Amino acid sequence: MSKATQTKEEQIQELIQWYQNSLTLKVGEACQDGCLELIFPRLERAAMNQANGGDATVSRYAIWANTLRDCIIACIRDLGGDAENREVIKKLVLVANALSAFSDIQALYDPMKIGSLPPRKA
Repeated sequence: MSKATQTKEEQIQELIQWYQNSLTLKVGEACQDGCLELIFPRLERAAMNQANGGDATVSRYAIWANTLRDCIIACIRDLGGDAENREVIKKLVLVANALSAFSDIQALYDPMKIGSLPPRKA
């Protein structure tokens, strides 16, 4: 089924399955990335936009989620490939993939169309 004929619900299910069924890190590209210093400023901007009924709420939360995801990715890299860290890394990959899925889902509903969904690569 083409993306044009899929319902939002079908697109969401496809996105979640794509991220959930992966043991490897999947970095979504729906929104800009971030660094550790921006975690709380981006959360505050999203929350303030939501409190004021702003149009950028969805995209701001998606950007904040990608900022969290990028911090997790940095932690994964810091852990390295030690055998004792493998289970921790699997859990962090799952969390990072869930944040990417969240951002991609937000891009589906973003009234300002700040985020965009690129074609999925296996």
